[in-house]
Amino acid sequence: MFGKDIGMKRIKTVALSGIGGYGMIYGTAFLEECEKRGLEFTGCIDPYAEKCSYINQLRDKNIPIYESMEDFYKEQEADLMCIATPIHLHESQTLYALQHGSHVLCEKPLCATMDEAHRMLDAQNGSSLQVAIGYQYSFNPGIQAIKADIMKGRYGQPLLFKDITLGPRDSIYYQRGWAGRIKAGDNYVYDSVANNACAHYLHNLFYLAGKTMNTSALPTSHETELYRANKIENFDTITTRIQTDCGIPLYFAASHAIDRLQQPYFELEFENAVIKCNMVTRKVEIFAGGKNYEGSLAPDPKEREKIWAVIETINSGKPVACGIETAMSHTRFINMIQSEVEIRNFEEGRILKKQKQNPSSVITYVDGLYDRLQTCFEKAVLLSESEG
Repeated sequence: MFGKDIGMKRIKTVALSGIGGYGMIYGTAFLEECEKRGLEFTGCIDPYAEKCSYINQLRDKNIPIYESMEDFYKEQEADLMCIATPIHLHESQTLYALQHGSHVLCEKPLCATMDEAHRMLDAQNGSSLQVAIGYQYSFNPGIQAIKADIMKGRYGQPLLFKDITLGPRDSIYYQRGWAGRIKAGDNYVYDSVANNACAHYLHNLFYLAGKTMNTSALPTSHETELYRANKIENFDTITTRIQTDCGIPLYFAASHAIDRLQQPYFELEFENAVIKCNMVTRKVEIFAGGKNYEGSLAPDPKEREKIWAVIETINSGKPVACGIETAMSHTRFINMIQSEVEIRNFEEGRILKKQKQNPSSVITYVDGLYDRLQTCFEKAVLLSESEG
C-alpha cells in the first residue's frame, strides 16, 4: 500500500549510487541506452570512483561523479536513483533519495534487518514515490507468465517449490571488507550465500508462491541447517525447508563451498504438472498430462531488463512487480535463520583447497559436498538427513 497516489512523478532523469561491482550493470546500461530512451544520466555517486573500470567512459560523456548523496543532491536531481551499494547502506540511501524526491531502484537484497525494511516502507508510504527492489526474476516476463498460470490454477494444487544453486567463491571474493560478515562495523549486513549471490533464486521461490502478481509468500516456519567451510563469520552453505502463509512449501539448497558449478535451477511440483527451469540457459520444461512442453525465459544477457521494466511501470502509474513489501519475505526469512539457527563448521578433514590460475585465488570446498547437495535437492532433505 502507498500513503499517496503513486506514479505522479515520471522518470526523465536517472542517477546511480555505487558504480563498481554490480553497479557496472547499471552504469554501462545508462551510458549506452539513456540517450536513445529519452533519459538523462545526471550523475554517479561513489567515494572510490577512481577504481571503476569504466570511469573514462563516464568522463568522456561528462557524467558528474560525486563522493556522497549529499554532494549529488546539492547540484543535481534524479527522478530515479539506482542504488548498487553494500547491503548495510541500502536503507539510509533509499531514505535519503526519497527525501529528495527520487523514485528508487535498490539492488537486492532489500536490506539487512526487518527494522530497516519497515523504516523504508514507512518512508515510501509517506511519499508519492515508489521503491523497486532489484530481484531480477520478478521482472522477467517468463517468470511472470509462470506465476500468472499458477494463480489461475492451470497446473493444479502446488505441492513443492524448490531451487538449488551451487557456485564456488574464491579467496578474493571473501577479501571484501563486509563479505561473509554478520555485521559491517556497527551495522548488520548478514552477508551470506543466501543473502547475496544466491538471493535472487531464493526470493524467486517466495515470489512464485505469492498470491498476486506483485506479492510474495511470507515464511511462517522453517527447518534450516547452516554451515561454513571458509574462514568467515557467517555461513557459506544452506539447506532449508520453509513453510509459507500461502500453504506452499519451499525447499532451497545453496553453497559456495563446492569445487564446481551447478547452474541455478528450480522445480515447481503441482498435482498435475512439474515445471523445471535452468536460470542460466533460460530453458523451461513443463511436464503435464503425459506430455513435455519446452519453452524459455526471455533472454537478458546484460541483466538490464529490470531497469527498463521499473521505469516503464512507474511511468505508467502502476505498482512495480517487486517493491519493498514483495522483497520483505526474503529479508524476514534471513532474519529468522540468523537469529534462530546455529552455524556449524564442516569437519576440517573434509575441507580441501583448490588453487586457481591466479596465485591469489584459492577455492575452499568440502569433499563430496557437491554430490550430497544434489541428492538433498532431489529428495528435498536437509544436509544432515543425507548420506555422506
